[in-house]
Amino acid sequence: MRGTAYWYIGSLWGAGIIYTNTSSLVNNYVIPASPGIDVIEFAIRDLEYAAKYLPKTQSDLGRVTCYSAYGMLSRLYLSMAGLTTSGAYDGTNAATDFNRGIRNEYYLNLAKQAALKVINESEAELVKPFSALFAANSINNNAESLFQLQWMQGTSDAVGGCANTMVRFFAWSTMVADTNAWGGATYCSWDLWKEFSNYEDKTLNRIVDDEIRRHYSVASYGETYTELNIKNGGYTYGITESAGSQGANIKKYVIGTNADNGFSQVNNAGINTYMLRLAEVYLNYTEASMGNNASTTDVAYFNLVRTRAGMPTKSTITYEDLRHERRVEFAFEGLYWYDLVSRAYYQQQEVINYMNNQERNASYYDSTTNTYQLSESYVAPGTGVAEATAKSLRLPIADTDQSKNPNLKPDFNGNIQTVAYEFGEKEVTAEELFN
Repeated sequence: MRGTAYWYIGSLWGAGIIYTNTSSLVNNYVIPASPGIDVIEFAIRDLEYAAKYLPKTQSDLGRVTCYSAYGMLSRLYLSMAGLTTSGAYDGTNAATDFNRGIRNEYYLNLAKQAALKVINESEAELVKPFSALFAANSINNNAESLFQLQWMQGTSDAVGGCANTMVRFFAWSTMVADTNAWGGATYCSWDLWKEFSNYEDKTLNRIVDDEIRRHYSVASYGETYTELNIKNGGYTYGITESAGSQGANIKKYVIGTNADNGFSQVNNAGINTYMLRLAEVYLNYTEASMGNNASTTDVAYFNLVRTRAGMPTKSTITYEDLRHERRVEFAFEGLYWYDLVSRAYYQQQEVINYMNNQERNASYYDSTTNTYQLSESYVAPGTGVAEATAKSLRLPIADTDQSKNPNLKPDFNGNIQTVAYEFGEKEVTAEELFN
């Protein structure tokens, strides 16, 4: 858990205060942060330790195993491959050219090996069909899950931190969630809708419609969900109730009311939150296998993810194929931003250009025809969307933290002064993990 937390810190802020003794920090919190690469190295060491010492099988339902750690390492090694130049990180080989276009082969190889440990040795397998991934009776601790946040069922204690409150932010109506449903104005962006429904697939050389994943990720006009509003024969978006005025609402993680599933409560869906699925490990393997090449034919695991979603297989894929696959497979699961940040470690301007050309802040639902289309007058990225720059790839440090710890105040360029973390000898080596 600490390793995972530090990866998020390093990825989001590009710096962080590393500590191993909480009580000592309480009395002396005015200390400098360490650079993001050190934060992620710290996270990797935690997860390498976990990979060595966690059991191969669950000690109890929902507990992580060594393969949970290996799977997370396949993600973190890909990050470190972009942050370093060559060889294992030693404090001297941090990359400084963020547009160099290549990654460190050492960590790409480690990412591939970590993914293969999960693929070849764990009992994890893809859940089929795709709909079962987020169904109320099959989401919790299923065969594909390598790491889920475990929430308590049968309680509405959102304040106590034991309830899964995500449903109230996604659900668009009290017909699809218990009492509180604040997601009526939370829509799929046009940019994402286009990837589901009107994606120009250059590898297949045609427009594709990702019908299955769209249906179970985004609720759109005319789509019927038999698992919602069961007592009245199901729920058809836009017909059972009026459709939203701006777009298509988020369906993923929305499982209906207690009358539908028998366990959800107000402010608590009673289901777990995915942190790592086998499908991601498959795509991490594919990305590591592609490495610094423009394309790869090592697509067996990539195609397993696609065929589960009813999509055609491919014999060769490019980075764009991977980017698209990650986005539609894990939509609303909190991964895509980190994919872009990881890419920006070595293709920064490409990512900035991509963000500035996304079609995001736009209304696209035509209520007179019940169709989804973008206005011809729309200009990307949309009204009120700030221009993305390199600074956009990092979150600003909160004012309250800056006031408590002046070391966290940024300079004119938005950077904070960091001090390298002093690492000791590694407790677990790559040789121990993979040989």
